[in-house]
Amino acid sequence: MKFLIKLLFTILFCISVISGETLIYDVGFRLFDAGEAKISTNTVNFRDKPALHIRSEIYTSSFLDYFYRVRDKIDVWADPQDLTLISVKKDIHEGRYTRQYEARISEDMRVFSGNNIYQLEEKVYDPLAAIFMIRQQDLHIGDTFSFSTFEMGSVQKVLVKVEDAEEQSVPAGDFECLRVVPVSEDGKPLFKNKGEMMVWFSLDGSHLPVRIEQKTNVGDLILRLRSVKD
Repeated sequence: MKFLIKLLFTILFCISVISGETLIYDVGFRLFDAGEAKISTNTVNFRDKPALHIRSEIYTSSFLDYFYRVRDKIDVWADPQDLTLISVKKDIHEGRYTRQYEARISEDMRVFSGNNIYQLEEKVYDPLAAIFMIRQQDLHIGDTFSFSTFEMGSVQKVLVKVEDAEEQSVPAGDFECLRVVPVSEDGKPLFKNKGEMMVWFSLDGSHLPVRIEQKTNVGDLILRLRSVKD
């Protein structure tokens, strides 16, 4: 179920548009509801500089709590110009698994996490902020582009492919969308258990991530957009 953290790996705008936005999703498998996901954005002053604060929260339903309780919170502070990572804090509770992780990145691209300090070769995105970066792109069928993500201390090259146009019906309404697929640049599985992901972005100017779907070892987990709040 740690794939829940990475399910949110697909949402982005320019800061003047996304700040103050909240996206709310119904989370479920093919046959039953699993809970709710919420992603919110705000412009803040972080370390005496402007930043985009992105927060995600995932909760399983009261029914699923009896079998596998999930309470995940992720806070990301990103550069307001390009949305690359400044700082991240993750509080993960999934069943018996718990983990707290914090890291910050200096202007010379050094990572400070607990007692660990190491150098990055390039700017990186948290998977959550990378979603918003994708939304910022001028997407067309057949496009590909790449970037590097930073997740719990690991850097990974990601290739994004814009595959096709499809219509999607979700609780928030009916949308004409582009199907986007992130894969690893080296051909290795991007997610645990060889999971695959697809994201459908609306074809309007907002490029809303209308539907997010990931194959897992326990079935297809799906996020369907329920509402957007400003």
